[in-house]
Amino acid sequence: MKPEDTYDFTLKMFTQKAQFEQWLRIFFYLDNRLNSEFDSVYESSYYIKLYELLTAGLDYANDALNVLHNINNKKLEKWYETLVAGLVALKDEISETELEFIRYKRHNACHIFQDSYEIKINKKDLIERTNRFNLKQQFHQLLDKHETEDNFYKYLFSKLHPISEKIYKDLQTINAL
Repeated sequence: MKPEDTYDFTLKMFTQKAQFEQWLRIFFYLDNRLNSEFDSVYESSYYIKLYELLTAGLDYANDALNVLHNINNKKLEKWYETLVAGLVALKDEISETELEFIRYKRHNACHIFQDSYEIKINKKDLIERTNRFNLKQQFHQLLDKHETEDNFYKYLFSKLHPISEKIYKDLQTINAL
């Protein structure tokens, strides 16, 4: 690796670490606040953070853990093992349709227009996305089950909060070592 490539890689690594840690802090803050009192702005931000943690964040944490297996930092390795296990536990609590709905709501909160719901870019190739009609049908079934969107979010938060709270406490315990 050329020196400038090493520099770029190191800079990217430290930047992503700081961004990831900030994302986690905000997620845990929102989780705690929403447990205390409902706020629609916090709720919207919570599900944006949640979706990103369960996708790009989980990938990042797994990559960091793989690097840590080769470095002698057992405390940090334990921290990432705990985080990865917790994120997997959160993801396991969410059905595919629920995760897709969170993704859709995340896009609505982050973008003005939603025109591209047919195709998803996979790391290896383009795959056909569930068409809009099927997504709409799945979302209607999901919301019908809970009667309202608010009830769905309350239901989902009630499932996820205990797991999020445990992750936070476990990570704090490791930090205190």
